[in-house]
Amino acid sequence: MSMAMSTVTVSPRVALNPRQPQVSRSNQAPGSTGVRLTTRGRRLARTLIIVMALLVTVGVAIFGHISASQASSAHASVTTSTVIVQPGQTMWGLAERIAPNDDPRETIARIADLNGLAGDAAATVYPGQRLVIPAA
Repeated sequence: MSMAMSTVTVSPRVALNPRQPQVSRSNQAPGSTGVRLTTRGRRLARTLIIVMALLVTVGVAIFGHISASQASSAHASVTTSTVIVQPGQTMWGLAERIAPNDDPRETIARIADLNGLAGDAAATVYPGQRLVIPAA
């Protein structure tokens, strides 16, 4: 009796489940999803990124210019002078002297803004302190 030996070779590209599509993962990076863009898709993605970057740049330039021009026009229209606080003077008294027909709270707020004062420092003055005040 003679026995013939046969060899069976299984290729790794043969799908075990015929309903499952065959995908070669040998040239994909680990963790990649297998989505590939065509040349047209890559061009479209690149164009969209460039357009978005240009829109952001133009928006920043426009809004930056508007806020800068508003800030310069607000400070350009205010004429100021400097006073030295005397003993016994208060911020309220200074505000009434500077703008007697205006609400002293608004004048105090303008003085605080011109001098960069906030919180308690906006309401308290000390003898010898120099303050920039809006001119009458």
